[in-house]
Amino acid sequence: MNPTLAACQTALRTHPAALLVDLDGTISEIVEHPELAVVRAGCREALRALAGRIALVGVLSGRPALEAKGLVGLDMIDYWGLHGMDFLKDGVASRSREAQLFEGAVTAAGHELGSWDFGPGARLEKKGLSVAVHYRGVADPVAWRLRFLSYLEKVAATQGLEVLEGRKVIELRPPGFGKGWCVTTIIQEWRLGAVVYVGDDRTDSEVFQALREWRHTSGARSVSVGVSNPEVAGAWASPPDFAVADVDAVEQLLQDLAVAL
Repeated sequence: MNPTLAACQTALRTHPAALLVDLDGTISEIVEHPELAVVRAGCREALRALAGRIALVGVLSGRPALEAKGLVGLDMIDYWGLHGMDFLKDGVASRSREAQLFEGAVTAAGHELGSWDFGPGARLEKKGLSVAVHYRGVADPVAWRLRFLSYLEKVAATQGLEVLEGRKVIELRPPGFGKGWCVTTIIQEWRLGAVVYVGDDRTDSEVFQALREWRHTSGARSVSVGVSNPEVAGAWASPPDFAVADVDAVEQLLQDLAVAL
């Protein structure tokens, strides 16, 4: 049996267990215009099937939670957005009270960045609890990053925010509120005995690290699966336990789990 599949099966047969997945680059391909992203049908149907068999199935995205749910289209799973700072409860979006303390700083940063000219192909996204600059569409992403990263870091430092780099996106967010924090909170609230997490980006390495620490300190079961891609190759701050080749491989893994469990 495939070692990744075997490890995931073992973990998810623990009770209670959770399967948490990233969205963009994991169950849907990365696209230049995020509104055109499409979740793989096989991923959607596998998540639907698994939701009835394990304690928790959820999507953890950098998008707002309501937007993530709109893309995935499943009512029976849970959604956390903005790297965990907002979440859906009974279909209603709620925000972390602690993260909301930084809303003024995020607004100020967004106002300042709104006056900047980032050039053709770049766009500013204000998310309420974070602000992001996407540069996938620029002519030379490497040169663009070298030019603007230090400026964005200065704005973040002025407002008491931190800089988070993803796949052709730089985000300013409240310090300490990332996917690792989110998954740790989920583990505590759900009193989980095992977690399987699948993600593709630098932001997901926070989860890889959090799960590794949880496993080592508590003896619980955890499996982290990274989705390989040239934009992040070798750049995970903390590597996953296993790696799969692409979104096709994630779709196959989820489908295999839906059959096996």
